[in-house]
Amino acid sequence: MGAFPSKNWVTLVILRVISETPMHGYKLLETLNESGYLVEDKIETGTLYTTLRRLEKKGLLASNWENPPNEKRRRVYTITETGTSYLKELIISIMQRKSLIEDMIKYYTETY
Repeated sequence: MGAFPSKNWVTLVILRVISETPMHGYKLLETLNESGYLVEDKIETGTLYTTLRRLEKKGLLASNWENPPNEKRRRVYTITETGTSYLKELIISIMQRKSLIEDMIKYYTETY
């Protein structure tokens, strides 16, 4: 169908996943690509890190460096209060659209 996932969808999914569990970029990449949230597409490493930096600049995410023993240093992302509010707005928008989509599907199945 084309332009899926959109930038807003990727933002929504990142915020949704990180709101549950703060995580570092590579773990987030694995989670997103295994989750099914991105349908048939996979997010590329460069796209993910660019998006994480953009979301951090907007104040939707925050990050801290961790130094786990016997592992590489890594940046762990958490959702901010602003990010949580934005996520709620996105989810409300989806719920509103869901009703419209259900109505369109009902019309289609009854008409065709």
